[in-house]
Amino acid sequence: MIKPIKWNGYLSRAIKSYKEEVAGFIFSDKPYSKDEKWIVYPCSNKSENPSIEWVTDGKEIQKIKTKAKTLKLTRIGNIHTHPLQENEALTVELITHILTPSDKDLAYAQKFNDIIRGIMVCTKKEVIGLHFHDKFGRTVLMQIKGDCLK
Repeated sequence: MIKPIKWNGYLSRAIKSYKEEVAGFIFSDKPYSKDEKWIVYPCSNKSENPSIEWVTDGKEIQKIKTKAKTLKLTRIGNIHTHPLQENEALTVELITHILTPSDKDLAYAQKFNDIIRGIMVCTKKEVIGLHFHDKFGRTVLMQIKGDCLK
């Protein structure tokens, strides 16, 4: 089951910037316990082409890591959006395709040894898809419960 998630403004940023990739790092508070919570720390996208990739700022990453260390959080992965193109009609096939991790996504997951990676699809109004996978691209089945997407 998916753990309770504190989004820290990530969802509103993802919806507001739905035409660009929006990224965040996922940390765990009390990993592998019944009280575990996930915390997302959004980060800026410094890419010259943010509609097809995300690039983070090293100084910003260090600030996030320092804050997480102070709070005794464990980094477990990241989450980012895959934007819809303006003229694309929403179909199940399209959303499934967009939620599939790219080769670049998988390379980063393996490089950073992520336990979990999330890919999200948004419109300018709402989240329409969320997919979690491991570093090999295998879907991590999770039950969405309660207020996870608020």
